[in-house]
Amino acid sequence: MTDDQFTPVSSPLPVSAAIICLNEAACIGACIESLRAAAEIIIVDSGSTDRTLDIIRDYARTYPIRLVHQDWLGFAAQKQCACDLATQPWVLSIDADESLDANLQAALPDLLNAPPDITGWKLRRSRKFYGPQTRLSQFARPAKIFRLYRNGSARFDMADLVHEGLRTKGRVETCWRGLLRHEGAFPVEKQMGKEARYAFLKAQQRMHNGKKPKLLRLMFSPFYRFLRSLLLDRLILCGRQGWIEAQTAAAYAFMTEAIHYQMWMDAQKHK
Repeated sequence: MTDDQFTPVSSPLPVSAAIICLNEAACIGACIESLRAAAEIIIVDSGSTDRTLDIIRDYARTYPIRLVHQDWLGFAAQKQCACDLATQPWVLSIDADESLDANLQAALPDLLNAPPDITGWKLRRSRKFYGPQTRLSQFARPAKIFRLYRNGSARFDMADLVHEGLRTKGRVETCWRGLLRHEGAFPVEKQMGKEARYAFLKAQQRMHNGKKPKLLRLMFSPFYRFLRSLLLDRLILCGRQGWIEAQTAAAYAFMTEAIHYQMWMDAQKHK
């Protein structure tokens, strides 16, 4: 952290950045630094035991940070908790392992000056492949995610146990300038553990919604997910790392379908 990075912003932008975190010492600093122009940075921590809180308090000397503790409520509820604390006209929901690149930071003032009929913006997110020297892929297609909205015009769906997203009835446009950099990259053994947890939550969500497992989904969903990642997301252009990412996506799809089927079988036994 350099003195230049801590230079105060003379005219902060009317946006509240809302972050949830738990043991994010490796990446929370980069996230905060990319938000230096925001008028408010709200961080809701659910019980970090590493250096995360010390790092946040260090940044809070200069950055407009409001640090709050909240026991874990689930992804959607935890993020909504952070957004509900926002006081600025615009809200940016951002994960602790994400950051705004220089181009997106430069575009932010224009996004906040959007015409009144625009409720919010989808931001393009590009992830980093695993490896200390691996850069963000220049070939993979960035995902477009709704993250920036006028305060009070969008909310997270509490029915989403995983892959939670903001919902709004207003007009949402896509920002084509800059990227939301996703630094979350793990070795395969850790990534597969994460995918297994997400698959379990996704299967739970389906059960709560009364959805029955389908044989065709079990058979073909992993294959479709693999091809979609490889071709539509252009991971085929990313070498071995792209192949690993596509296979990981297919494994997530398989685990989701398999766990859903097993949960459904167990539920039938208790009827």
